[in-house]
Amino acid sequence: MLNRDEALELIERLPYIRTLQAANDRTLEQLFREALAKEDYLQWVQIIKTCYVRQHDTSKSRRPLTPALAQLGQQANDRFRQLLANALDIAPEQVDAYINTHLEENW
Repeated sequence: MLNRDEALELIERLPYIRTLQAANDRTLEQLFREALAKEDYLQWVQIIKTCYVRQHDTSKSRRPLTPALAQLGQQANDRFRQLLANALDIAPEQVDAYINTHLEENW
């Protein structure tokens, strides 16, 4: 559980958290599952960012998300939003807008 100050610090660190890298989708799926099992919110961010990059990659070597990876990514996203919502005392649906506003105001 995060308190408000920890949540704000985490939001400010979001741009610097790296994606997860794996040789293939099976290995990546295993990394996602392990990260979700650990309840480690920094790894949840890595999952979310990895899914985002894969979904928005426009290169010719693009590897779309498998259904399993997409589902695990959504689980990480839901957990992360709920974590921040609790810490910031806002609704989970407001978390994305809060993050965007906070980063714009503090950069």
